[in-house]
Amino acid sequence: MDERPLPLGHAAQTMGILSIPFAFLAQLVVPAAIMALMAVLIALWGRGRRIRYPMRYTHRSVMRMRRGMWAGTLGLTIASGLWVLYALGVLPF
Repeated sequence: MDERPLPLGHAAQTMGILSIPFAFLAQLVVPAAIMALMAVLIALWGRGRRIRYPMRYTHRSVMRMRRGMWAGTLGLTIASGLWVLYALGVLPF
């Protein structure tokens, strides 16, 4: 069977990486959290496909999905923390 890239691998990586700088902008905290959550969910879905169909997907696409997972987790953590700080009034808009 030929190896092929994991579906939505680029999307997970892009959304995960973009969620990090967006989390630091007051107006984009909620969209950053949504993007990060989507990146994590897509990466978990990709991990499930990789486990279900071993040896089908390329190593590069698996690593891309892993980067999307870590970046999404980091972006979600930062966005959630800053969201709470903005809500408490600790940080000004």
